Amino acid sequence: MKDGKFIGARTPYGYLKAEDDCHQLIIDPVAAVVVQRMFRWASEGAGLNTIAVRLNEAGVLTPSHYKKMQGKITHANLLGSGKWQTRTVGVILRSEVYTGDLVQGQTKTVDHRQIKADAEEWTVVRDTHEAIISREQFAAVQEILNQTASRAKAREVKAFTPNLLKGKVFCAHCGGSLHRQRNIRKKSDDVYFYHCLSQSRISKNACPGVTIREDALLDMLADMLQDALDTVLGQYTLSLAELPRQAADRAELREKITSRKQEIQRLRGIVRSLYENLVQGVLTKDEYFDYKEKYESRIADLAVEIEQLEDGLRTMDTQIEQHRALEQDAAQIKTDRGLTGALIERLIDRIEVSHDKQITVRYRFQSEFETYAEVLEQCRNM
Repeated sequence: MKDGKFIGARTPYGYLKAEDDCHQLIIDPVAAVVVQRMFRWASEGAGLNTIAVRLNEAGVLTPSHYKKMQGKITHANLLGSGKWQTRTVGVILRSEVYTGDLVQGQTKTVDHRQIKADAEEWTVVRDTHEAIISREQFAAVQEILNQTASRAKAREVKAFTPNLLKGKVFCAHCGGSLHRQRNIRKKSDDVYFYHCLSQSRISKNACPGVTIREDALLDMLADMLQDALDTVLGQYTLSLAELPRQAADRAELREKITSRKQEIQRLRGIVRSLYENLVQGVLTKDEYFDYKEKYESRIADLAVEIEQLEDGLRTMDTQIEQHRALEQDAAQIKTDRGLTGALIERLIDRIEVSHDKQITVRYRFQSEFETYAEVLEQCRNM
């Protein structure tokens, strides 16, 4: 690094490795044009989001997908969404590599973790390769970016209310996470909306668009949750009135477990006697191993059955607790319709909202009751 040699595995967007020296950067004529365009837009006052949208609408490949086309990236986990994001644009506009300088060693390993190194620890070497933009243009763009950041920090930000649906609400069309936005009102409480960012962050045609008020969404969710809970609790009733049946089921499973354990003990005794018969000449060597294999195979099968039956007992106990918890949740929603973050996290896996405000909810409790019924039926048939 001190000699100005590039040591990274993949080159910065806009550059390639020289064929005769893998530590030397040379300009990629295709990507370099995109980099120059980005710096020109930024120097003209275009924000990071505006630049990202322009690139997406122009169909410009993102850095990772461009490298995939070149055969330099093959793993799907390194590709990203295929759409330009403000973070990617910001990283490029902040990188001094485009002025012909190498700045390396910006991260270091501490306790087997990669962390950012302090600026004084960086290795900076000037004029190591051909520049894509001038230092003057780079400095001008940095000044614009710094001013934008300063204005954003200077704005007084009123604290948001808790986001009860954080990580749960998605666009039904493009699958993107819906962004929570606040509309500040002077004479009344602020109003919160969820909306899809694809049109404003990716391209105008990326998605039909979704916008819904948070209070309206929570109100609809309360109704939908109540209906879903009533349905599930009705289909898989495990109320106190059925405790005798539950007790009988558990007693039956325990009896099956006990009988199989006793059978294992009996078979192990037989296996021990087989060896005595072998020594006494009652059994031939071939007969001994044949019988031993059959009995040990049966012992292994019984051990598996015991594990399945014990798992069935645990599932029954867990499901009874789950049923009682769901009854309490249903009662809480009926009483005050108030949805808390904990309640939503416990009951809801994913919410999708369409352009015409149709709501689709994937609940976390339905499959658990189905699993209970399947496990119980399997145990009864054993």
